[in-house]
Amino acid sequence: MAINLKKICRDIAHQDEDIQVMALTTIGQLTASSIEDPNDLLTLKQALDKAAVEGNPDIVFLARKALNKVDELARRVPAGRFAAAPGESAPPAQDAPG
Repeated sequence: MAINLKKICRDIAHQDEDIQVMALTTIGQLTASSIEDPNDLLTLKQALDKAAVEGNPDIVFLARKALNKVDELARRVPAGRFAAAPGESAPPAQDAPG
């Protein structure tokens, strides 16, 4: 089942900490094949970067943990699923260890 990362990004920025926690813990359950649009990983990373430096220490911890997961997911997304923005190159895909 594909997961829309834009909703997770909105929930990370939500005022309610319970909603933020739910979104951040959901990230830990993502797999490369469950991501609807791999380019949304970049937007998600930006939302997590912001959450990882401000606010409740629990939110900061979960955001930093989620950043590690997003980096792992970006490496596992199959080659060619990222669309490069003009003037940028797509993130390199690497084979998953296994």
